[in-house]
Amino acid sequence: MHDRPVRLLVDTSAAALLLFQSRMKNPISPLAGNATRANNVGAGEFELQPVLIPDMRIGKEELGPQAGFVVEGQSDERQNFDGLLSMRGLHLEEISFDFENRRISWKK
Repeated sequence: MHDRPVRLLVDTSAAALLLFQSRMKNPISPLAGNATRANNVGAGEFELQPVLIPDMRIGKEELGPQAGFVVEGQSDERQNFDGLLSMRGLHLEEISFDFENRRISWKK
């Protein structure tokens, strides 16, 4: 993500890319504009700031610019991912994981 490696949890129900500010080594600059409030059963109510990642890739596959949100998150050392990767946000029809060979593939 913009020349920064991040660990994202694949979330098939997320509407957009979501990044946890507390997990980023360098702060992400939110876009000027209105924040959105959201509610989650486990996390309660929180504020989403819109962001635009100018260039993003998975492995060697260039995905181009990606819109998403950044949220101030609780710093939890047990959490080993930096955000949520939305399948709907990437407009993917299908995704598959080959854990044995450490490969991911998808179909648009």
